[in-house]
Amino acid sequence: MELIRLSNFKLAYSDKVLLKNVNINVQYDQKIGLIGNNGVGKTSFLRILMGEKDLATVSGNIIKNCKLIMVPQIISYSEKSGGEQEKASIINALIQLKMFPDSLLLLDEPTSNLDINQQKWLVSELNKVHKSMIIVSHDRDFLNKVVNVIWDIKDKNIRVFKGSYSQYQKKVRQEEKEKERVYIEENREIKKLRRAQYIYRERALHATKKKKNISQSDWKIKDSSGIEKRLFRVSKQLENRAVEKSQNLKKPKIYHPITLKNFIKDESLNQKESLVRINKQEISIKGKRLFQINNEIKIANGDKLVLFGENGSGKSVFLAQLVEKKLDSWRSSKAKIGYFSQNISSKAKDDNTLISEIQKQSIFDNTTTMQLLGDLHLTRVMSNKISTLSGGELICYKLAQILLGDYNFLVLDEPTNFLDINSIKALELFVKKYPFALILVSHDQSFVNNLNFKTLKIQNNQLINEFYVRDEQPKFNNDLQLMKFRLSQLIQDEDVSINEIKALKRKIEELEG
Repeated sequence: MELIRLSNFKLAYSDKVLLKNVNINVQYDQKIGLIGNNGVGKTSFLRILMGEKDLATVSGNIIKNCKLIMVPQIISYSEKSGGEQEKASIINALIQLKMFPDSLLLLDEPTSNLDINQQKWLVSELNKVHKSMIIVSHDRDFLNKVVNVIWDIKDKNIRVFKGSYSQYQKKVRQEEKEKERVYIEENREIKKLRRAQYIYRERALHATKKKKNISQSDWKIKDSSGIEKRLFRVSKQLENRAVEKSQNLKKPKIYHPITLKNFIKDESLNQKESLVRINKQEISIKGKRLFQINNEIKIANGDKLVLFGENGSGKSVFLAQLVEKKLDSWRSSKAKIGYFSQNISSKAKDDNTLISEIQKQSIFDNTTTMQLLGDLHLTRVMSNKISTLSGGELICYKLAQILLGDYNFLVLDEPTNFLDINSIKALELFVKKYPFALILVSHDQSFVNNLNFKTLKIQNNQLINEFYVRDEQPKFNNDLQLMKFRLSQLIQDEDVSINEIKALKRKIEELEG
């Protein structure tokens, strides 16, 4: 059954065209993942389907044979209230979905406020429902577990792929490799044509010259002008073919991974020098106890940690108190902390341009700096005043400031929340290669699984300190529960080798006796 059909659909705001010549439909029981870079029109597309035109210009035909139920993205800087609001809205939408036989669910970034347990609940609930859905999401793990169709907004159109997100990414990579192969082959062919054209041209030029071993009378009898014309004609034909091939040849976009090799080194900081030591203590806010730290936490230069915990467990409070020196802790005088928090103002008064501020603050070379700005989709607004940036652009600018700035210890609270998939992949690569210390919080399971950093976990009002366990008491205090949690992460990660999973399983079996 066809629930929605779009024909010759076009979506624009003023003179900016977001989508054009779109011809797609939604069939019964299709769970569609709508993906694409920030700013391509994913949320606008859902709103148009709901009949909310705002300032948009829409043309083409939209045929709806169903009731649409939408849960918009909830922007909340309080992780607990945001998660609770999101879950309540989704529960209400699922109830409505059951009430109407022909209905379509629209979800805009449903996991952005949910912790890992809430995400598991959502995956379970959506997989129970045999109804069609269109889901905007940047969460790769979530997409792989829920959707069976991918809609990718690219080049102002929507590409449809039937299959999982991972299968789609595999196909895209294969296509990119094929484009690169064709480009290399075509380049090789053009070089051959130019070489042949040069040879024929040289032969034509020499065709009219008298050779030493031929008499003057014989040379006159010989029809050298005819030979010359034929050679020049062939040369011109080869040149035209080479020019035509060159004009039609498009160099494929090849993403070169960021390197982070060239940066201003902090000569005063030794390798593995201690930056922060956090003592045993109770973490609380406004008299409310959140969790207990039972073992000292030591963070040295180059250490990289991920902090896990349910919404409301105190992750953001802990990071803020660490930055603001409100914890019972020691901090090295050499420590330079860069803090990215969820509470970023949507407006800025700075009248300097984005690029001038970034270049003043970046400790990395120009190539790395410009690549990160491109990865965060800031290239097109580099010359804009910071005060004119949109909310999303301002968040990416603040993140770039922290990542590139003169710091040796980054504290990143949900840095992936407002990024698209490509930007998350770029951030993943950046923090992997980052040469100094960092601690981060993220509910994006693919992101944290791929990082494979040391972990801290808030569970049952206790902070489980994995690297204290491993480094200080390896025989007796290995946390079995934490290792099982890590095993579940590895199993979900397609890039992890089976040998690594087997090795961790053996360790768990040994501990269990």
